[in-house]
Amino acid sequence: MIRLDGKRAVVTGAAQGICAAVTHVLAAAVAEVWAVDRNPQPAGWESERVHSRVVDVTRSKQLAELAAATGSVDVLVNCAGIVPVGDLLSCTEEEWQVAAVRCCWGPTRQRSSPEAST
Repeated sequence: MIRLDGKRAVVTGAAQGICAAVTHVLAAAVAEVWAVDRNPQPAGWESERVHSRVVDVTRSKQLAELAAATGSVDVLVNCAGIVPVGDLLSCTEEEWQVAAVRCCWGPTRQRSSPEAST
């Protein structure tokens, strides 16, 4: 297993599934992990190394607040994402736009936030 002693990680979409597992793997590697999701994590989810925070990655203000709370970040795992339910032709343009904003613009906002580089 890799060691990330003293490193700080942010995992988006961390409330469930693969993203939650990634959070725990990083914490086991001795990293400080900020687990963020637009939905709250289950009670008892936090630990000495895992901090949870409700953040919608499509909201620049929330990302700036996260950057101010975390300080510098060594590892960013973007797991936040949604996909429209249904086949390609039955999904509306609006559904695809929402998915694109969450999946594509969220990571861009995280990277380009001036507060994220402090």
